[in-house]
This record gives sequence, structure tokens and C-alpha cells, in this order.
Amino acid sequence: MNWRHFLLKNFRSLYPKYAVFSFFIFIQAQNTFAQRLYEGEISMQNNQLDQDAGQSIGNQYNADFNFKYISRRDGQENKVFDFASRVNNESLIMFSVIEGYIARGNAERGSQYKIGRVILPWSPIDSTWGLGKINNRVNFDFFRPGQEGLTGLNYNIRGNNGFVLNTFASYFYIPELNPSLDINVDKGTIDSRHPWATVPATTAQNGTDTYDLLYDVDYPDIGKILFNYSLGLNVGWSNRNFELTSFYIRKPDNTISIAAKPQIDEDFASNTATVKVEPGIFYNDVVGATARYKNRGFSFYGSVIASYPDGAYEGDVQFYNLTNYKHVKIKEEYGGIGMSKTSDRLTYGANYLARRSAFEKDADNILQELPRWNESVNIFAKVSFNKFVTTGFDVKYDLMTFDRLFSFNTAYLWNKHTKISFGFDIIGASDRAETFWSPFRNNDSVYSKLHYVF
Repeated sequence: MNWRHFLLKNFRSLYPKYAVFSFFIFIQAQNTFAQRLYEGEISMQNNQLDQDAGQSIGNQYNADFNFKYISRRDGQENKVFDFASRVNNESLIMFSVIEGYIARGNAERGSQYKIGRVILPWSPIDSTWGLGKINNRVNFDFFRPGQEGLTGLNYNIRGNNGFVLNTFASYFYIPELNPSLDINVDKGTIDSRHPWATVPATTAQNGTDTYDLLYDVDYPDIGKILFNYSLGLNVGWSNRNFELTSFYIRKPDNTISIAAKPQIDEDFASNTATVKVEPGIFYNDVVGATARYKNRGFSFYGSVIASYPDGAYEGDVQFYNLTNYKHVKIKEEYGGIGMSKTSDRLTYGANYLARRSAFEKDADNILQELPRWNESVNIFAKVSFNKFVTTGFDVKYDLMTFDRLFSFNTAYLWNKHTKISFGFDIIGASDRAETFWSPFRNNDSVYSKLHYVF
């Protein structure tokens, strides 16, 4: 039964009427002294310039809409709303409220608080490698997982002596919304129109008998999922060139976990088996530290991050304990370094990541999650030849599993509002070993893209 990656990561189907919580209520103050800025883009992308690319479901073409609005008044108040959405050729609508908050104060000269959906920039490892240990991921695609903020209250203090204090508190838990699964309760089926979602098997073998699998998802009380707390603290010291910080945050895992148990129906003539699915969550203690140096466009960091999940499962504990097919969260520890250099026309850099915690595949648990990255290197560059033409590439390579991601893009600015780009995203994964990237070998794209910028 090949549904090791079966999960309800988006949880959209469990609380559609509560998804509005991911849109922070944003009210624009009528103030003649405020500076209001906005930018956005509408684009259409065809991923099949090469006949062998774009073969996965939902990966033929897509349309994107991105919009960002910022309001400032003398650096003392900010309102930010950053929204992204995508619809693919399967008519699947994806969306992400990346940030949406109201801020008061000035963190550079005292204190500031933000209330709403806020990205916590506490770990360069988490953002660079898409680990999703602190912030949610946008996850329209895994080449560029992006970051999506947490919903709550963020309070920041910067002292005259360089002391830095950041806190976060929340009683709202909104898991990652992408990639999504389509759950048909009446038919007992689970499908997906998202190219980066792995759907569970539709049949199973028991000896010489083949059974059709039907899925019975036992939806929990929405309040037990939505109302869960997060508490975080980030302290450190910084000046013009150096920064030293460390953080601790206790929060639910960014993705929903499940336990699943297949049962053969009593009516053997029907040749069906029902798989009962119980969603739940794990709490995690996430800690880390970062040292950073910046000077004249050059930046270097060294950082560590570790996630320690609770052994307790927040859900139907009895069902979870009785079944072998379940998500089991394990300790994860990572260390990494990185550098970058930015000038007027050229940006380039490199990153290195090493997973320091042990991992051993459990052959009896088909829901076990594999590490996204182990010991990996990343190099990237972006160059502007002039104000019209830009080119960039990004390569990630896992030295342990030999997984590799290649991205290349060239863009031409036709005029103030129109841009054309071409590029490719290619995955390489070993056929001899099961890795995180193995199910997505066919998610390559060789694309052209038309942008309208406003």
C-alpha cells in the first residue's frame, strides 16, 4: 500500500468555513500623512516547452496572482498585506496569506508590536532549505517552498546597547494549506489535483485477493485543532555588522499528522477494505541559534536549529496507539553555514546544510516521513545584464541521497508593465533508494511565462 506520504497537510477540507482566519482583517486608516505602496503581478505559465516535461497532474500550466500592500506613517505604524494565489490546469485554486498584520512602534529605535500574520525571521536554515520548523511554507511547488507567517502577536525590542528581544504568542493554529487533497466523504475517496501531493493507494493486496480501498476520515472538533497555543522567544545582540541570536518556540507542528487503520469489510463479496483515518497534531519545542556578519553587500552566517517533538499525540490517543500506520515525529537537528554577495547587478552565494540527528527507516510504518535534506549544498546566482534582461539559477544537491534540484530562469522586461521569462525546474532522484524526492521525479517543467506587473 503506497501511501507513505498520505497526509492532510492543507487541512482545508477539515475547516473550510474557518479558512477565513488565514486572511487577517486588514483596515486601511484614513490618514493624509500615511505613505501607501502596493505592487502585484498577474502571470500565465506554460510548463511544456519540452514534450517530456510537465507530465504530472496539475503541472501543465498555471496562472498566478500576487499582491502586496504596505502603509507607513513616519516609521511609526505599518500595515502589511502580502497575498499569493495560483490556479493550475486542473482548476485547483491555491492561496497563501504570506503576511497580514498591523504594527505600531519602531523596532529600530525602541519597541514595536505586530498583530496578525507575521513571518518570524529567526532561522536562515529554516527559510533557505524549506524545513518548515518555525514558519509555515507556501508550498505551491517544492522548488520554491517559500515562507508563510504565523498568526498571533509579535513584540520586538531593540536597546541602545544592541540588545534584541523578539517574542511571539498565539492561541490560533493554522496549519499549512498546501499541497491539498480532495476528500470525497460520500464516496470514500482521496484524490489530488496538486502535483506535489502524494495520494494514498486505491487498492491493496491481501494474499491473492485485491481490495478497493475506501477512506473514512474522522473529522475532529474544529476547536481542538484551531485553538492551540504557540509561545516563542528570540534574544540576542547586534550592531552594524554583527548579529548573535538564539531562540526557543513551542508550537504545534506546521502539518497535520494522522493515524490510519485498514479493515476488511465483513461482506467479502464486495472486495473492499475501509481505511479509518484520524487526524491530530504534535507539539514541538524548536530551538536554534545564529551568528551573522554583514558588510558592504557581503553576508555570512552560521546557524543551528533543532526540533524536539512531544511524545504525546493531540488527537484520538487510543486509536493512535493501537495502529501501526501513523506519523511518528522524531528529533531533528541541523547545522549550516552560508554566504552571499550582493552588488548593483550581481547576487550570488552558497549554502551548506548537515542533518546531525540520526534517522532510520521503519519498514513497517508506511506513513513515516523522510527527511527533505540530509547533507546538502546549494549554490545560486542572479545577474542583471541591463535594466531589461536578468538571468539566474539555483542548484541544490544532497551528498547523501544524490537528490538534486536544478532551476534556471531568464527574464526580459518588455516595458514598464510587461515581462517575459523562460526557464526550467528539474528534479533528479536516485532509482535505487527511497527518498523524500522520489515520488516527484516527474515534476519537471520547461516553461515560458508572461507577466503583467502593476
